[in-house]
Amino acid sequence: MVLCLLIAALVLPPYFVFMFVVPLLGLLAIFHMRHVKRRHHGEILDWVKEHVLTVSIAILFVVFLFKICYILLFKFPLDKALDYSLAFLVSIYSGLKLRYIKGRVSREIVTGIIIYLMMVVSTIAPIWAVSLLFGSHVEFNFVAAIAVAPFMFTVGLGEETLFRGLLQGLFVEKYGSRIGIFLVSFLLFLIWHVVWINAFKTQFTYVSFLLYSGFLGFILGVAYEKSGSLLPVIIAHGLWDIMISSLKIPVASVPFRFYLISILVCASIYLLVFKVYEQIFLNLFLIR
Repeated sequence: MVLCLLIAALVLPPYFVFMFVVPLLGLLAIFHMRHVKRRHHGEILDWVKEHVLTVSIAILFVVFLFKICYILLFKFPLDKALDYSLAFLVSIYSGLKLRYIKGRVSREIVTGIIIYLMMVVSTIAPIWAVSLLFGSHVEFNFVAAIAVAPFMFTVGLGEETLFRGLLQGLFVEKYGSRIGIFLVSFLLFLIWHVVWINAFKTQFTYVSFLLYSGFLGFILGVAYEKSGSLLPVIIAHGLWDIMISSLKIPVASVPFRFYLISILVCASIYLLVFKVYEQIFLNLFLIR
């Protein structure tokens, strides 16, 4: 079944895989677990349950290879349906439960928007503010924002299911919250983005991009750990990607010391975000 999914992801359009192949394989997986009684069936399930962490790391490696191929061939990541699909199948066969919604949908959506605003304010807003003060201008493509929104939320669904729902849950259970979130949501999520090396003109911007990816992943990881629900981080991830794709504020000619100050402000706000997480999530949204 996994082999069929890999072949489909390589030869078929991603939207077709996501809309038709994935639901079909998911139904077949459920049918296989509940109705097909074979001697080896239980052995396979037991092996997956016992080695679920190893299986999940192998899945991450396989998807990463597809991500590299898609970027080299199409200059665009088309692996998101595959991210979700494999994480979904592993969770089914290992008995794990991916909790997408924990409470009211409206509350989950508002929580996702709050997480997104935290991401913006603590990472990129101070730097954009400096550029605007020194003569830069906002370039917002509304048509692009509408056009990319469905794909970007698919990105959020795929990556959050794989990294936060599956991998972070397993690493936190094995190593504890702090180490587990750091290893998955910072380190592995940073490595996940190294394939974009050819998209940047200088090493400085490339390294900055990688660090941003890690720091944003860490915010999402902590948010998922606090909320216990995937929908808020999927929404936050999707909104971030839509913004990056449609909103541009070119870097102005600013003395480096001003950008250094803005980076220090970012760092201060970033640390403050984790101080107010408990109060925002527990008091305003009563998420436990």
